[in-house]
Amino acid sequence: MKQFLLCTAIALVAAMPVSRLDAHDHTDGWMPLPVGGDTIGKGSTEEHPTRYYLTADTRLEKDLVVTDNAVVTLCLNGYQLTGTGQNPVIRVSSAHFTVCDCREGSDAPEHQHPYYENADGLFVFDDGTDEWDSQYEAADNTGVIAGGVITGGRGDWNIDIYANYGGGINVLRGHLTLESGAIAGNRATSGNKTDYTGGAGISVFEGEVVVNGGQVAGNTSTAQGGGIYAAGYLTLNGGKIWGNKAYQGGGIFTSSQAGVVVMNGGEVSGNTTDWDGGGVMADIKSQFTLNGGLITGNTGRGSGGGIRIDEAKASTINGGTVADNIGKFGCDLSVSCCDGNTITIKGGVIAGNTASSDTFLGKNIYINYLHYDDAECFVTGGYMGLIDIERDSVIEGGFFTEPLPSNYLAEGCISIPAGDGVAGYREGFPHAVYKRDTTAAGIAPAIAPGSPVYDQAPIEPGTDFTLAGIPDSLYAVYAYRTDTAAPLAYGLPTDAGTHHVTITLLHADGRWHYGQTPFDITIAKAEWTGEKSIGGTVIAGQGGSIVLPEIPEGAYYGLPSGNSHLLDLYIADGQLHYTGSDGIEPGEVYTLVVPVGEGVNYHIFAILVQLTGGVSSSIQTVADDPLCVVGTHGQLHVSGSEASTVYDLNGKVVYQGFDRVINLPGGVYVVRVGYEVRKAVVM
Repeated sequence: MKQFLLCTAIALVAAMPVSRLDAHDHTDGWMPLPVGGDTIGKGSTEEHPTRYYLTADTRLEKDLVVTDNAVVTLCLNGYQLTGTGQNPVIRVSSAHFTVCDCREGSDAPEHQHPYYENADGLFVFDDGTDEWDSQYEAADNTGVIAGGVITGGRGDWNIDIYANYGGGINVLRGHLTLESGAIAGNRATSGNKTDYTGGAGISVFEGEVVVNGGQVAGNTSTAQGGGIYAAGYLTLNGGKIWGNKAYQGGGIFTSSQAGVVVMNGGEVSGNTTDWDGGGVMADIKSQFTLNGGLITGNTGRGSGGGIRIDEAKASTINGGTVADNIGKFGCDLSVSCCDGNTITIKGGVIAGNTASSDTFLGKNIYINYLHYDDAECFVTGGYMGLIDIERDSVIEGGFFTEPLPSNYLAEGCISIPAGDGVAGYREGFPHAVYKRDTTAAGIAPAIAPGSPVYDQAPIEPGTDFTLAGIPDSLYAVYAYRTDTAAPLAYGLPTDAGTHHVTITLLHADGRWHYGQTPFDITIAKAEWTGEKSIGGTVIAGQGGSIVLPEIPEGAYYGLPSGNSHLLDLYIADGQLHYTGSDGIEPGEVYTLVVPVGEGVNYHIFAILVQLTGGVSSSIQTVADDPLCVVGTHGQLHVSGSEASTVYDLNGKVVYQGFDRVINLPGGVYVVRVGYEVRKAVVM
């Protein structure tokens, strides 16, 4: 069984997986972007949009401003667009702006953009100076982005709109769509790390951003939102937000009533914070919904390595995977609720092995502040790792890596081990929560308590043990104990004795259960009245065999054990084969025991074998001679440490070497060891 994965940050990958668009021909209505920058898109409309493309790596003389109400598309064409370093590279105010890159993933030299990561975590791209070359050579972390890049922007606190202008692209009451290309190596600065400012890659204020592809990488904010700051609508359908850094919300930060983030796909990975929300942070009054995608390998030095929900108005997890993140409180998910806030988990995977830095009881999920009466948490599905929730009675479904304390379960719910054959089971999440179905009172079958007695066969799930009256739509899960005070063991008993069994019926199409029915069952061992002892003769240095008594149908012989003077013990064709050591004495009795079993944990009886020492040997040997040659069934045993040579009766050498046990066909052989020669018979 595979465990979910260690909570450590994943290795960062510089280049996005290649997802190339068809190359624009840049002829039908396209125009080169003005090198000087400044205002673009004047007079454009939805019917007549303006479309620009880069013709080479471009350093702007003035930052780009998209005219109000304009409809503009910019194709990076695999090149690097560098801002002035004083303001956002691009500002979008009350306009529709689309960024794409028809050369994304290109391996052409002119589309390869190397960078190094500086001490602040910022990706710094080649500016053609000797200083950059020397810093690149000295850097610990370097990489290349293949395709177009928007870089070199800076966003500062704007007191007029009480927000940050953002670094790469700033959207103010406008609309931005990122189809492809990279927004990387931009900064957002603030005098106070808690000023609710940021968005080093992208910031949106009362506008809308849709990410369908591309990447937002290697941007840094001294406050919030290393990758994206959303005080507006943000929808992720694809793309990758990675390698960004901030004080809070390393990948994405959202806040205020206008902040609404919906993640349907894409990836948020390898982002870091100095405090909360390594991957995503949803702050006061905002809303966050996770429907799909991957949040992994992020690190928050405070709460929520993957996701931090801090008094957000509503947060819902319907799908996606949140795993292998590091956080001090809540390795993958940390939630604080109050003032009418709600957190709802209906699906998805939130799990991963606990990071060593997760100091709060080693939990993947940590939900607190539910002691406020108007704060609510609902868990009705999903696949969960270790969890800690402050309030009782919040879980009504889902699969977990640990048995849940009963005070977490809503009234009428139970937590039981799931397994193969149970609806919705997933490897690695062995405990499932089922809610009692009170809408179909007559569906549970009437199972009369009883004490059935079984013969030799142990009870095995699905084969020897069945109950009549269980509808096809239900699964049966069994638990048992031998003592009413003992803890339940799940499955069916196999040992002999009387057991108290409980059957729980589960619905095949949903996480519902239909009560638990107790009954007793008795399992009896088989009894065998046939022959259980046998005798024979053993001679020093000679192999022999003895026919064992008949055993019941379906039973089997165990491994023989007993007196160490008896060698080469094995059972074949109902016979016990053996060889006596040189220590066998005439008249002495040597004892062996052959166990006989049937089924699981069923030893029916043991056969007692007593062999009396004999006085003769068919093997040529000399008293007190250190060389001893013994022939047994298919084998020749040679004592000593010198090399031996074995001849057949025609004088042909059939073996030469140091082996003490030599496999040979039946016949008569001559063995030479040094100057000594012996004859032996192999049966």
